[in-house]
Amino acid sequence: MILSKQRPDGGWSIRTFGAPDQWGSGNRAEKLRSEPEFENPPSDGHQTGLAIVVLRESGVAATDPRIQKGIHWLLTNQRASGRWWTRSLNTDKWHFITYSGTALPLLALSKCDALPAGNVKTAAK
Repeated sequence: MILSKQRPDGGWSIRTFGAPDQWGSGNRAEKLRSEPEFENPPSDGHQTGLAIVVLRESGVAATDPRIQKGIHWLLTNQRASGRWWTRSLNTDKWHFITYSGTALPLLALSKCDALPAGNVKTAAK
C-alpha cells in the first residue's frame, strides 16, 4: 500500500493517506476538497520520511530503487533552515507537523546511511 502511493517525484504526500473527512474532525473536508492541489497533492517531508522508515523497518533494502527515489526527494527538498516543509491539514495558522516532517526525514536518511555531513549540521540547528 505504501509503495503504491509514492509520487512521481519520489516522495509521498500525507494527503493521499486519508480522506478529508478524517482530518480536523472532518470540519475542514470542504476546504481541503476545494484546494487546487487536492487531486495532485505535493510530496512532503513528514510522509516521505515516515514511508521510508516503515519500508526500511519492514525489510525493504536501502538500495531498492523506490527507496532511493525517496531519499533523492529528501535530499533535494530540504530547506535552507534544515527543515522539510509539511503543511498542516488541521489548520492554516500553525504547521507543527513540520517538526515531525523534519524528524522523520532525518530518521529515514539515517536508516539508509544517507545523512550528508552538511545536512546533519544544518538540520540540528
